[in-house]
Amino acid sequence: MERDLFEAWTTETAIPETPWGMLPPRLRVLFVCEKSKVGSWIAGSLSNDAICKVHVCEAANPLLALERLREETFDAVVVAQEGVQTLDWIEAIRVGSSAVQPILVLGSVADREFSALCFESGADAFLTVDSITNRELIWHLARAAERRRLMEENERNRVAEQRRRNQEHDEVLRVLADQKTILGLDSADAIPNWLLIRTHELLSTYVVMGTGQLAGEMDRFLSTIVDARVAQATVVKAFHEAIGRMVAELGNRSARHILNRGNVLMLETLLHVSKRYDDDRFSFSPSEPNLGTE
Repeated sequence: MERDLFEAWTTETAIPETPWGMLPPRLRVLFVCEKSKVGSWIAGSLSNDAICKVHVCEAANPLLALERLREETFDAVVVAQEGVQTLDWIEAIRVGSSAVQPILVLGSVADREFSALCFESGADAFLTVDSITNRELIWHLARAAERRRLMEENERNRVAEQRRRNQEHDEVLRVLADQKTILGLDSADAIPNWLLIRTHELLSTYVVMGTGQLAGEMDRFLSTIVDARVAQATVVKAFHEAIGRMVAELGNRSARHILNRGNVLMLETLLHVSKRYDDDRFSFSPSEPNLGTE
């Protein structure tokens, strides 16, 4: 009956998000200590502070603590043990539970020499039972719980962002494949190596800087294409190849941005090339598709 009531309490009273500078209305803490009297004393002291409702569960050693952690969720774990054995307890709880599980060490002044080692073992705080007040302990518990929430939120955001990038990358690859089929690029002329190199360099710079800083380079690029009488279908194929290479080089990073920038630069190039060809009264052979003019 007691456990059923406790489970109902934990289900209904999960710790809410708390703004900085405000304590949460309640906390669930697992107190790990061989001395049951110490745990009872801590639980009683915390329960007497009405500023925050703290529910303390006790475990006599790390094994029992891990059993509780596998079955239940706690906002923080408080370890009270003497000497270097504290480090073993911290490591056991850290390895056996969660990487973001808050762990606070409650020791004596004599144990302060181990405080740095406690942090290195994964503890979030080292507190001296000789001097800390109930209110201070509650604040440390609340801050540790808030830190855990932020770390979990950051991890969720990281996973969501990675998933979004993967989806965008796959979508870009599908678009490039569709473009290749629609434009019939397999039947276009082979791409001159110099054109592929220049297109890739121009696209790489354009993706970062935009056209505002590329006026001179763009003009030289267009002049080279017109002087070499490169077919517009070949220009399209060069851009398609350059976009595909950049997407492959950067992996999932900015795949959609590269595709959008590449298509814009390709259209701008085709428009300028078509205009210069018209000005020069240059006409393509009927066997070569002119994608830049109607």
